[in-house]
Amino acid sequence: MGQPAISDYGFLSDCRSGALVSRDGSVDWWCPDRFDGSAVFARVLGPRAGHFRLAPVGAGRPGHRVERKYHPDTLVLRTVHHTSEGSVAVTDALAAEIGARAHELGMNSPAVLLRVVEGLSGRVRMALEYVPRPAHGLLTPYLHARPDGSVLATAGSVVLVLSGNGLPLRAELDRVYEEFEVSDGQVVGFDLAYGEAYGTPPARLDPLTTLAETIQGWEAYRETHQYPGRYPELVRPSATLLTGLTYARSGAVAAAATTSLPEQLGGDRNYDY
Repeated sequence: MGQPAISDYGFLSDCRSGALVSRDGSVDWWCPDRFDGSAVFARVLGPRAGHFRLAPVGAGRPGHRVERKYHPDTLVLRTVHHTSEGSVAVTDALAAEIGARAHELGMNSPAVLLRVVEGLSGRVRMALEYVPRPAHGLLTPYLHARPDGSVLATAGSVVLVLSGNGLPLRAELDRVYEEFEVSDGQVVGFDLAYGEAYGTPPARLDPLTTLAETIQGWEAYRETHQYPGRYPELVRPSATLLTGLTYARSGAVAAAATTSLPEQLGGDRNYDY
């Protein structure tokens, strides 16, 4: 697979950090602790720097069509895959703290990536490929399957726990790869939680409940910031994006979701912090 263009990525935020998701369902950038922290997925920098892909088996073949849109006034991204076997939706978000509303967004975000798969029609076989590589791809973690069906990954001070709602996960040497089927009306949720080896352990959240809470938190934020002026269909998404680039604990706005990527390869103009 070739490297997607940066314009191909959707942006997720919990007002603490940001993640980038490609059209083919791969999270190729996420610094879970904060915007300028260390990435656990950084495939935007190179093919071996870590990713988390969730998409139909054989995605990209003839007959596969993708539609994407955000839930209104949120940075919760819904991707619909249409295949010859049926259609399936994947909804991605960085979790808000349970009960957080409006300006509380990001103050105590749990550093959890949510991915919810919903069968829309037919029966679609999905592939999950989880390849964490902390420190911008420099570290390969130890992976351990746990009795509760989750997978623990540790590397240096980084601790990650990947859980599947009703789907036990198996760990290979340096990755998790699973295939599963979803039919019309079936929902499978995944949550990937970040923690530190000597700090707060990774949060355990129900992906479906937390996704609904996250959407409500974003909607409440926009309800407190009404815009009565011209071109609301352009201004409101822009305002949501700027909110997502804001580190809530300080109010600082990140210049970009990524760290030091050059404007042009080989160029000297970088979008730094």
